[in-house]
Amino acid sequence: MVNNIAIIGSSGAIGSALVQQLSSLHPNAIIHAFSRHHSAEETDNLRCHSIDYESEGSIQQAALLASKDVPLDIVIVATGFCMTVSSNQKSALWIYQSTTSSAYFK
Repeated sequence: MVNNIAIIGSSGAIGSALVQQLSSLHPNAIIHAFSRHHSAEETDNLRCHSIDYESEGSIQQAALLASKDVPLDIVIVATGFCMTVSSNQKSALWIYQSTTSSAYFK
């Protein structure tokens, strides 16, 4: 039985759809929705929280908050961003580096 769910990046298109879907699939579970800006109204099973993706302390606090009462059963990271790939870039694989992507989260 799923009792506790955390969705990080809950305000985007994918994250908000996951919040809605999991909320209806697991009506008795508590869903912790983390985003930079609240985008949903809290309900009986939805708890909205702010998170700073650039702050290790904020991420640690989010983990503690979501698992405070019961262990997490599902954790979904739905953060994302768009990037422009230059025309001279041959590889379809973009290697994630925090220094490269940090500008997208500011």
